[in-house]
Amino acid sequence: SHFYSHLFSVFLKFDFSFFCFWFHLTKACPNLHFGTNCEKKCECINGANCDPVTGECICSEGWFGKNCNQPCPHGHFGHNCIQLCQCEQGDCDQKTGQCKCYPGFSGALCDRKCPEGKHGPDCQNICHCQNNATCNHINGECICPSGWSGEFCKESCSLKNRWGSNCLNECECFNGGVCHPVTGECQW
Repeated sequence: SHFYSHLFSVFLKFDFSFFCFWFHLTKACPNLHFGTNCEKKCECINGANCDPVTGECICSEGWFGKNCNQPCPHGHFGHNCIQLCQCEQGDCDQKTGQCKCYPGFSGALCDRKCPEGKHGPDCQNICHCQNNATCNHINGECICPSGWSGEFCKESCSLKNRWGSNCLNECECFNGGVCHPVTGECQW
């Protein structure tokens, strides 16, 4: 019985001294300091913290590298930049992964073209195309149907004595005939 009480006493001393040693090593150091007495200065940047014992940098989201001096490479985000961006037509925030869509696209993953009649950043701009012209979802440029021209496709080719796509064909009507703006057929 005396043997066990002595053994227990030794164990408590060992356990308590280990606890004191562990507590001494893991005590909180002021920000950007580490070591036994917090005497060493961390070399971490961009909002990173450092391990109070080793001084190893613990990078904040969106950064990596020994000193947390490198932003996540394109297509990556988050803690240690290990998460992959899911944005299809846009860039993602290096910290959160939230998509910022390129002009002409929308949706949480930038996977949808702007709806007909809209264009530009966040699909906020209204298209001004006329006469069934198609609006480019990125820049709003009008793609005129055959027989029409101009910035908004509101000018008939026949007014220029021309016809066809982009009014490229010259009319060949005589005796006061006017070309049909789409087919070029003479009309009186």
